[in-house]
Amino acid sequence: MQAGDKANQTEKMQAGDKANKIEKMQAGNIGQEKQPDTLGTVLCAGKILLSSGAEIYRAEETMYRMAEAMHIEDMDAYVMNRGIFATAKVGGEGIQTRIVSVPDKEIDIGKIEEVNELSRDVCTHSKTLDYLSSSLKKIESRNHYGVMGRMLAYFLGAGGFSFAIGTSMRDSLCAGIVGSMIGLYLLFSQGRIKSRVLETILGSVLTAILGNLLVSLGIGVHLSYIIIGVMMDLVPGVAFVNSVREFSQNNFATGETLLISALLTCVSMASGVVLVEMNVPEIKLISTAISNISRISYLVLVIRSIVAGLGTVGFAIMFHVKRRHYLVCGVLGAISWFVYVFVLKWRYSEVIAVFISGFLAVLASRVLAVYRRCPQTVSGDQPDPAFTGNQPLPGGLLPLPGQYGRLHALWQDLFVYSVYHCHFDCDGAAVAAELVAAGPAVEEDGCGKSTIRFRREMKQMAMPMSEVTENLVLAGEGKTKRPQSQIVVLGVMAGALIAAGAMASSVAMHAIPNAGLARLTAGLVFPIGFVLMVLFGGELFTGDCLMVIGALKHRYRAIRMISVLCLVFVSNLLGGILFAGLVALSGQFGIGNGAVGAFTIKLALSKASLPFMSALVSGILCNFFVCIGVVMAGLSKEVSGKILASYLPIFAFVVGGFEHCVANMYYIPAGIFAAKNPGFVEVAVTKYGIRADQLQVLNWKNFFLTNELPVTIGNVIGGMLLIGVVLFFLYGKEVRPAEDMTGKEK
Repeated sequence: MQAGDKANQTEKMQAGDKANKIEKMQAGNIGQEKQPDTLGTVLCAGKILLSSGAEIYRAEETMYRMAEAMHIEDMDAYVMNRGIFATAKVGGEGIQTRIVSVPDKEIDIGKIEEVNELSRDVCTHSKTLDYLSSSLKKIESRNHYGVMGRMLAYFLGAGGFSFAIGTSMRDSLCAGIVGSMIGLYLLFSQGRIKSRVLETILGSVLTAILGNLLVSLGIGVHLSYIIIGVMMDLVPGVAFVNSVREFSQNNFATGETLLISALLTCVSMASGVVLVEMNVPEIKLISTAISNISRISYLVLVIRSIVAGLGTVGFAIMFHVKRRHYLVCGVLGAISWFVYVFVLKWRYSEVIAVFISGFLAVLASRVLAVYRRCPQTVSGDQPDPAFTGNQPLPGGLLPLPGQYGRLHALWQDLFVYSVYHCHFDCDGAAVAAELVAAGPAVEEDGCGKSTIRFRREMKQMAMPMSEVTENLVLAGEGKTKRPQSQIVVLGVMAGALIAAGAMASSVAMHAIPNAGLARLTAGLVFPIGFVLMVLFGGELFTGDCLMVIGALKHRYRAIRMISVLCLVFVSNLLGGILFAGLVALSGQFGIGNGAVGAFTIKLALSKASLPFMSALVSGILCNFFVCIGVVMAGLSKEVSGKILASYLPIFAFVVGGFEHCVANMYYIPAGIFAAKNPGFVEVAVTKYGIRADQLQVLNWKNFFLTNELPVTIGNVIGGMLLIGVVLFFLYGKEVRPAEDMTGKEK
């Protein structure tokens, strides 16, 4: 009995303890609800802004203002489009560090406006933390429109702009129907299809299938008008605009991400449509529609402009703009379209028409934003209208066909480029992981107090030019001390990587008859080899011409610099010729029944036939861009920044058609190897009209004397004089002497 009573008492005590723990936990939870997390609440505002499509600077400014209003001290935040990293000293909560992941959601201008209004309210009227937290929760959980609202938005957007570009009411209704179906598809796919690229491709495929179905049933007439109207619903206009805004605010990492994401969306749109359109008869292109609309009467123009305004209202609904802005959106959309077509009728110049209508639309957007107190970042009493950035007035920019009207005419080209010529890597997660790994560091100061050091270097994405020049001097000094065997290996690798880019560009452009498009394609592809060489750390002759800076600073003797350059040149030559030989043996020249081999012969022949002075000047201009690329790559501290910074100057020199001695170490030897195959020669003669006597120019003597000699001299002049000496003149005095740099060298 006593044992039983003791057991019962033990059970009761345990049950009582458990109940007390539960009550304490519940009380703690209730307390937490009454006392929201201060820093977390402020970061929630930034999260809502970023997930709704706001710019980085807008989110940062809003969070800092709210933090100041909530008495948060020493807040420091690093914001990206998919994450927020922040640390702050909160009065009763101590020092805190937070990382907030930002979900990828649809654009919601209404939420941006509400957060900005809340920010003004909190800063002006000293609201409590509970008020701020509850208001943000309401904003975050609010949904503007349901299924019918989305269908209406996509119907107006697709149908309105299809009618505006010159189609009949019949086709515009078909475009609206297909657009509403796409709106339903996007609503269904949201959260289910993780890949945005796949989602866009499938949406484009569905657009083409539904459009073809309506035309085959006799409901629609012109498939091109239907599809291009629906494509307007998918065009990433806001992403393009925001990427430019981020670049203008020096947020390069986010700007790159948004820009590449927008380009991928465009390529995905074209790819999906082409997958279907390749199996149907040829249809009229959108360029015909634009040229026809410039000949319509003014009465018809007014009617079509009004419909374009309705399409703009559709985009306003799509972006969740508040209802009080609908009328202004529609009027501005109608006016911008009217101005565009009016100027097109007057001057028949699409560039001028786009510029004038776009300028007036942006100007009107800003004036109206100030007048109507539309979304704005709290910055004293000075409003910063979001109309020009986030486009609550989509009519200001979206209806302009100069930006998107040619999409249909470029379907085939974009599809080919997206499959064969373009490769974009937008891995924001890698950058975020790097930032998380860096993390905030906690260290003890001299008084023994714990302080926060938030890695402020994360905000310094670029080094000053003086430091870049100093690094170039250090790199040159390192080359003079490096074993020759290592220089040879790195030189061979650099020559092979540049040859790889040259090979890829040749294959990409060999079947493009238009010279401009061919050079554009080569410019997109060729820099891949240079970027790989920069990341790998190879020794490239043209880039090593910048060693002249260290020689002028007397960090090493000029004869030592020349010996390194000669060794690198020979190594690059070996790498280029070996790569060309391997490509020839691989059978790649036989692609397209020998078309690649014939094009290789033609390209090599044109380079081997250049006059001495032309090759010399072309070499000067080439290495001007190449050395700019080397310097720009040194500016960035991030891999993504190095890629973009080095990519753009190389793109420019390739499109310009200038001569690069290391690239020619592949082009001309590859042509010599291809010319030894009678089949490739026959195709070259038939396709390009090359005569047999012209092929005699393709020999090793002309390779070295006619091309390599003048081009190399030009490259040396362009790299050393136009870039190296200029950098020495501008920043040479800021480069520290050798004895002051020993610590840095270590």
